[in-house]
Amino acid sequence: GLDLTKPETASNILIAYLSYPLPDGVDASTSASRVVVDGQVSGSVEYMANVIQKNTGGDLFAIQPAESYGDDFNTVADHIANLDQYDTIFVGYPIWWYDMSQLMYSFFSEYDLSGKTIIPFNSHGGSGFSGSVEEIEELEPNATVRTDGLTLSRSVVADSENRIVTWLETIGLKKSA
Repeated sequence: GLDLTKPETASNILIAYLSYPLPDGVDASTSASRVVVDGQVSGSVEYMANVIQKNTGGDLFAIQPAESYGDDFNTVADHIANLDQYDTIFVGYPIWWYDMSQLMYSFFSEYDLSGKTIIPFNSHGGSGFSGSVEEIEELEPNATVRTDGLTLSRSVVADSENRIVTWLETIGLKKSA
């Protein structure tokens, strides 16, 4: 049913993704975690997040370390102010060395996502979700963690727009044009 209590402009979908600052002058072609699409350099997870945003109308939230260039990469910098308005949260992260980054563990300890649906998506170098979906289930025991998230090899992310859109249609979250 239609929930008339929510204003049309407020999205109930949040796309939170891990985004490290891109150092200046990095040669994108040599870095596995970066993609160049239409001349724009972005992180592979950031690119996936942007395609999801464009096709769901959700709000983007970049999970960034508090100290951009300091030592503390385990504290989340910004905060999601209006978490209550979201019932579906896409969570994007790269898999490095068969695990999520420590920053993702900080994100899940900071936010209680009870009652919400979490949809993981990630980029990887060959290890897929590598147990991270089960890890999120343990970190957010009162949330619904979907097991039909999207995991893409970094080598195909730049050419994956159609694949991401098809996945959103499959899970019933692509907005109608």
